[in-house]
Amino acid sequence: MELKSNDRNYLAVLESQEGSATTTEIRKKTDMNNRQVNYRHDKLARENIVSLEVDNSLTPDGAAGMRVATLTDKGWKLIREGEAAEGEAQQTVEERVEEISERVVDIEETMDGAIPWASEIDARVRRIEAFLAERGADLDEYADMDDFR
Repeated sequence: MELKSNDRNYLAVLESQEGSATTTEIRKKTDMNNRQVNYRHDKLARENIVSLEVDNSLTPDGAAGMRVATLTDKGWKLIREGEAAEGEAQQTVEERVEEISERVVDIEETMDGAIPWASEIDARVRRIEAFLAERGADLDEYADMDDFR
């Protein structure tokens, strides 16, 4: 298995935390977001590099438990072989493409919620303009768009 830059940074955090860290700890010590950390949890657990547990004692009652990753013997072996990198490692083109793809997914998820909201605002503005036009109001006499730029 070839480890990517974010995989190595994830392992470096576990190493610095004596082999075990929560999603939040990993996120705070890397530039990864929750989705990226959870992706690494699942990927490295499938490879038996980490084991995952949910610790309900780390969150308030009624909230979902916190995922905790713990290095396995295979994970410690990779670290001893130098696979964990403190800080940002040099990325290959494939790693950069993967990172950009992850960011695009995040942006798409954000925009999915923003686009209907923006469309609703546009529709409301058009209704207001039509209402005012029916009553003979000329908004241009108040200000030009250039005045707001």
